[in-house]
Amino acid sequence: MTRRKQVEADSAAAATDTLSDSTLIDLVRTPGDNSVGQITGPAMIAVSIATDIGRVRRNNEDCVQAERVIHDNLRFSLWAVADGVGGGPQGELASRAAVESIIDYLTHEPWTDPATALSEAFAVANHNVYAITGEGAAASTMVAALVTEPDGLACIANVGDSRAYVVLDGEVRQITDDHSVVAARVAAGQITAEEARTAPDRNVLTRSVGSETEVKVDVFGPRQLQLNERLVLCTDGVHGMIDDATLGRLASDLPIAGCAGALVAAAVEAGGRDNATALVGGYAPIADQTVSEPSSTESAESEVESAPSPPPRRHRRRWFFSAILGIGLAILVVLMVIVRTAFLS
Repeated sequence: MTRRKQVEADSAAAATDTLSDSTLIDLVRTPGDNSVGQITGPAMIAVSIATDIGRVRRNNEDCVQAERVIHDNLRFSLWAVADGVGGGPQGELASRAAVESIIDYLTHEPWTDPATALSEAFAVANHNVYAITGEGAAASTMVAALVTEPDGLACIANVGDSRAYVVLDGEVRQITDDHSVVAARVAAGQITAEEARTAPDRNVLTRSVGSETEVKVDVFGPRQLQLNERLVLCTDGVHGMIDDATLGRLASDLPIAGCAGALVAAAVEAGGRDNATALVGGYAPIADQTVSEPSSTESAESEVESAPSPPPRRHRRRWFFSAILGIGLAILVVLMVIVRTAFLS
């Protein structure tokens, strides 16, 4: 599958239809009193990702990606986590196609509003997954976030049971809703959330990317990330294996660079019944980042200027020809000595 997909006319219609059915929920809120000042010095949006096959599955049908998108001279962090449905290579293909489709759309297509763009990108992903996996033979869950840099306004979208959480000082708040049979039963009061964790039909989805020609997308935001908040995106291989208290502790206590790996390791240690994938993003002090980016064009130029540069190519060519000339003269002198010696003898 190429990064640049051929989007047919009917996919545009599907995107319009899906957008009209999308749920747009306003989650904007001001920072709490305890969140101000807990990160000192310059901060930047940081992210960590991790995935593991687990202890039961033979292949990893999850896909996770974090990329920076430059759009209309604005910078966005695009984070996506998907879980293939259908088993084997088809499940892997579905999750990868879903993630690559939204990245391709948000990178190359015209859009203005992030919430609308996410919904349209999911619609295109649904069309692509449905087409390339054999008209619904495989599908994928997906949760994605589009975060403005550096101000941290986040829009989140999901289909299926891959989730988005906000973690603040160890407290966990689930942002997305699961599109599954057990989630509907919990909402109806038929079972508790704890009973849903072990219900036999907990993996039966009511909505997924690519299972049908159209899909309804839930969109949340824009939401202002607080300085010490963590945004966690994960598959059910993580949230189905560890409880909220563990998720909140691991996502809060470690630097962002280690959070995703810790969540995945905990899920595998708890049994690893499924592929486990996590992405954790938020603000972090620049000094904590292993790879920091220049904050402006000027700083980027100064870094380039301070780095040692190789000698100009013309100097290397001059040295090469001088060496050849010197070797040639030495050989000529030796030959002249040999000839003169032979002549005199």
